[in-house]
Amino acid sequence: PGSGRPRGCGGGSPAMRAPTGRPRSILRSRMATPSPEPTFTARVLDRDGLVVVMLRGEADVTVAEVMDAAFDAAAAHPGAIVADLSELEFLDSSGLRALIHAHSRISSQGRRFGVACPASGPVHAVLELTQLHRVMPVHPDRETAARALRG
Repeated sequence: PGSGRPRGCGGGSPAMRAPTGRPRSILRSRMATPSPEPTFTARVLDRDGLVVVMLRGEADVTVAEVMDAAFDAAAAHPGAIVADLSELEFLDSSGLRALIHAHSRISSQGRRFGVACPASGPVHAVLELTQLHRVMPVHPDRETAARALRG
């Protein structure tokens, strides 16, 4: 009351302060604790003339270049391409950009591109929220995507 500052400004309420009097963080970064295993992997597989880009883990800005490289490698093979997101746990705008760029590039070559993503979970929620299914075909699994892209 006597400081001249409005209440709620300048360092948080006493309940939000660490014992030292400094504000403590409520949110912890995913990067704060190192993991012995990589949080993201991308593999390019040839499955009977269908090129599958398997993405696993968390796709964010830190791995966008890896995603781009995986789609570049897939584009070097003939045939339709499926981005398999069934093992992806997180997808941010950088990952969406990589998917959209890959779709645009492959489609401009007259080739087919689709996404396989289970209908539940946070990644599918992102695809629905951004309405990516209006830009490219999204299928519930790799087998369904393969049938659609080959047919």
